[in-house]
Amino acid sequence: MITLLLDGTITAVSPIAIILPGSEDRRTPAGAPRKRLLRNGEMVETVYVPPSSLRGRLRHLLTSEVMRLQHEQDGRVFTPENYIDTALGGVKDRKAEGADERLVDLAGIRQLRERNPIVSLFGSMVSRVAGRLMVGDLTPLDPVASVPTGRSVRADPFVRNPAVIGLLDKDLFGQFTQLNALRTQANRDEDQSEIVKRRAVVAKREGRAKDDVDALEQEAKALAEKAAVGFKSAGGAVNIQQLLDGYDVIPEGTVMAQRTRLLDATETEVALLLLALHLFAQRPLIGGHTAHGCGEVMGSWELRVVEGGSERKAGSALIEPFAGLSVESEDGLLKRAMDRALNFKEEALGYDFRGA
Repeated sequence: MITLLLDGTITAVSPIAIILPGSEDRRTPAGAPRKRLLRNGEMVETVYVPPSSLRGRLRHLLTSEVMRLQHEQDGRVFTPENYIDTALGGVKDRKAEGADERLVDLAGIRQLRERNPIVSLFGSMVSRVAGRLMVGDLTPLDPVASVPTGRSVRADPFVRNPAVIGLLDKDLFGQFTQLNALRTQANRDEDQSEIVKRRAVVAKREGRAKDDVDALEQEAKALAEKAAVGFKSAGGAVNIQQLLDGYDVIPEGTVMAQRTRLLDATETEVALLLLALHLFAQRPLIGGHTAHGCGEVMGSWELRVVEGGSERKAGSALIEPFAGLSVESEDGLLKRAMDRALNFKEEALGYDFRGA
């Protein structure tokens, strides 16, 4: 069996947007994930990219590619469950009454690893297969704070590009404009209702006269009712112009340490890991808001192989953005594995990626 060790760095070519929801107990705020590190004897906090952001991307890219290769060669088609089982490891249902989860089908797991090496590589909770791939998080070499992008506005396209109005049906555009005006006014009434409602809360807290508080509450209620009528008349609550919420990003230029370990693997699994990294290098994007230019990365790793009880240096791997993975190695194992990765079409039909 083969163990492949990758130690390197990944650099944010553009800001990386990883947005997590706040915890229900409000102890963890929404925004970019943060963790604490011990550096020079002191605890410091930094934003980071969780392992799932890279590991999940590698798994989905690899699953999509091998299914594409099989479909291209023999017309094989897949069910949604086939994709979910291989790309996610399945979705574990509630434990059946009386089920004993201590029972493990070792022979079945061995057969599954042989026919579906992607599941063998990444694991499956449903099939109780332990993955052999460990993908570490992306931790800045120097602790950094997230940067808020601020709010933005989705503009009215007909104001920004009035020439297109002449291409539209006059009557239908008139109806559209009227409905959008109703939605816009209803949004304003709704916003104003919230403002007045907050004023009423403050007035009550400050001990102002009951009549003043009641007047504010009635004003807020009337505005909310007016907004509801406007939304109903317009057939919806969203107007064409909207304020868009901002989001936190890991700053452009941040250099992050990244470690990946492939433990006790077959040569096929080594080839599939290199193929996954090659596919990622062809579209090196992590996180959300990629339409805004976020998420582009570049990086490299030093490679070591542990085989037969001894460790050896095995070269390096470099992400050539939007081109692919470049592996510089004189190691026979790595050269064979990279050749198989780049020509996996020739052996893709020998595996069954339909399910875990």
